[in-house]
Amino acid sequence: LLARNRFHGDETDLEKKRETYKRAADDVYAFFIDCMEDDWEASVEKKALYAAYIGHCQGTMRCKPAADVHFFRKLRVVIGPSYKEDRPKYGGDLRERVVVGWKLKDGGPDGNTQVNPSNPSKTVLLQNYDSPEREG
Repeated sequence: LLARNRFHGDETDLEKKRETYKRAADDVYAFFIDCMEDDWEASVEKKALYAAYIGHCQGTMRCKPAADVHFFRKLRVVIGPSYKEDRPKYGGDLRERVVVGWKLKDGGPDGNTQVNPSNPSKTVLLQNYDSPEREG
């Protein structure tokens, strides 16, 4: 052990182990690393972001996704002070909430996102999103 400075068969470094543990313990962190990228000119609708997160949980992570409120609360912690929201007006009176300065990586987690032609920095989901009903 002292000669090798590691256990036998332990080829991975400590940072890789930490990253693996962090991804397994926090599905929002794993989604952030796998599916989002920094782009100060971009914005992504919160509904599209949450739908992409659900797809990532069900497909890649194979875990139960958190409720939307908990997802965005955790995402604020993961992103940190650069997390910003806005409600821009894109023609008409419809004002959807967006997360500013971030976008889904090319094609999103399952290749189901595209750029909105009327506003290239706004990412939209190609599939319909059904918001879970809140009990109150």
